[in-house]
Amino acid sequence: MITSAGQTADTAPYYSGGGDLTAVMTYPGSAMKLDLLNSAGKVVASSQGPSPVTVRMAGAPAGLYTGHVTGVVLDHGPDAWAVSFATNPPCVPTQASDNTAPDAVRIALSDRLINNQLVDGGLSDSSVTISPTTGGAVISGHLSYTGTSVGGTLVVYAAPPNLGLTLVAANVNGIPVTAQVGAQLSRAGGRSLSTVQMGFSVDRVYGCKGPQGGLMVIEGHR
Repeated sequence: MITSAGQTADTAPYYSGGGDLTAVMTYPGSAMKLDLLNSAGKVVASSQGPSPVTVRMAGAPAGLYTGHVTGVVLDHGPDAWAVSFATNPPCVPTQASDNTAPDAVRIALSDRLINNQLVDGGLSDSSVTISPTTGGAVISGHLSYTGTSVGGTLVVYAAPPNLGLTLVAANVNGIPVTAQVGAQLSRAGGRSLSTVQMGFSVDRVYGCKGPQGGLMVIEGHR
């Protein structure tokens, strides 16, 4: 509880395993400042303003972090506040066998790897891009083969316990064929493309940008 302008308070320490760290502070009104302190007590990031106040630190080293809250303007007397922390692990490719926790699963697939595989398969005039997102992953791509140009955009998202897929755009030689392609792919697979079983329960899907390019991250549990 912050009772006056200039008063401060600290959150409980939060341990981050390393990666993109986000802290979000909410409160009923007024204006407050949130400083993010590392284990040495040094301010490494800060933000202030009306609720919600968000502090982001890309590539934060692993370690303990504490939120330091300061009342800036209190319009209506004392304000209760709450701070939530979250960390996205480093944006690097991983596979299910890389997971060390017994029940947790994290798979990260890079567009660079996909593009390299397309080139190795003889499709030199092709490209796949995975865009950074906070929820779901947006995959766009195109390829040309024997005079035919094909392009499209696919959204991949968590549909617990499965993986959800939505084809939002597809074209052949510049002609929109989204509905037709979706129906043909579903028939070819013998089932709907709307959900895919992964062999584990999918909790979250997002896209990020790292040294290896764009990545689609699928997190879940067994």
